[in-house]
Amino acid sequence: MIRRLFWMLVGSALTLFALRKLSRASHAFTPEGIAERVEGRVSELEAGARAFAAEVRDASRGREAELRAAMAAAARPRRATGPVRASTDQGTNPTNRHDNKDGR
Repeated sequence: MIRRLFWMLVGSALTLFALRKLSRASHAFTPEGIAERVEGRVSELEAGARAFAAEVRDASRGREAELRAAMAAAARPRRATGPVRASTDQGTNPTNRHDNKDGR
C-alpha cells in the first residue's frame, strides 16, 4: 500500500512538472510569446548597434586628433639646429630626383 501511494505521488509530481513545461512551451508559440521573444532580441540588437556606433565615434575622434596633430606639426616651420649639409643621396637631390624612375 505504501509503495503504491509512493509511486502514485511520483507519477502525479511528474505529471504536474510535464504540464507546467508544456504550458510554458505552448505560451512560447502564441502571438504574445513570439512578440516577447522578438522584442527581447531586437532590444539586444539595438544595444549592440549603439555600442558599435559609440566605439566607431570614439575611434574616429581619436584618429582625427592624431591627424590634426600631424597636420599642425607639418605646418610649423622647422628651425635649423646645425649647419646644413649637402646631400650625397641622388634620390633626394632636387636637380636629378626625376632621373631615377626605373632604377637606371
